[in-house]
Amino acid sequence: MTSTEKDMENLNVRILKNFLSDEDVKLLKAAIGKEREENDPRRVRLESLQSRQVSDFEVPESVTKAFLDGAHKYGSPTLKEAHHTFFEYSGRYNGETHCAPHTDRSASYFSMNYQLDANISWELFVNGKEYLLENNDLLVFSGTHQIHWRPRRDLTKDEHCAMVIFHFAEPDHWRFSKLADNGAPLGENPTPYEVLTHKWQDNDIMAEYWDQYLNDRRYEHTLRPESKWII
Repeated sequence: MTSTEKDMENLNVRILKNFLSDEDVKLLKAAIGKEREENDPRRVRLESLQSRQVSDFEVPESVTKAFLDGAHKYGSPTLKEAHHTFFEYSGRYNGETHCAPHTDRSASYFSMNYQLDANISWELFVNGKEYLLENNDLLVFSGTHQIHWRPRRDLTKDEHCAMVIFHFAEPDHWRFSKLADNGAPLGENPTPYEVLTHKWQDNDIMAEYWDQYLNDRRYEHTLRPESKWII
């Protein structure tokens, strides 16, 4: 039975502990490391506003299976992979990590946020509730239907938080409306950005979460004088 948008709005957000086997963790790190070492600008890029490096990568078969099995178990048995990516937050890239309350415009209908390697504890919020991942933990939620963010903090050059993100969607999702020669989904969101913004961002619930975000001072001590943050 396929899922609906209402199912995603009411999705049970949860942490899956020790998600991958030790062998799969090694394979995943090797695949990502290879891409970052080659540093092809078509596949590896810097997003300085978020103080993170983002990379595409070839997913080992056993890792793909683990994520897909998880999506089918906790989401819907008909979900298909829409996209995957790696990103690492670190002070090496800027330091100011902007991840304010938002919903996604991308095909993150059913999202699996996996913490591959971090040397800091840094909470994630989904619909106002706090979740804290450890390495090899995974958070399940809907990126397009549930508001999410991280608390404001500045990172030092020695601090990092590396995440692997898998997004899944139903077969009739716009993401699968166009396919590459190898079958990879290339469809683009047909809904204008302004419409999405009005639907998911301009409402009282989002305003409440923004207040929560702006008044969260737990990492105020990390903010440098030159940061653009307003506390």
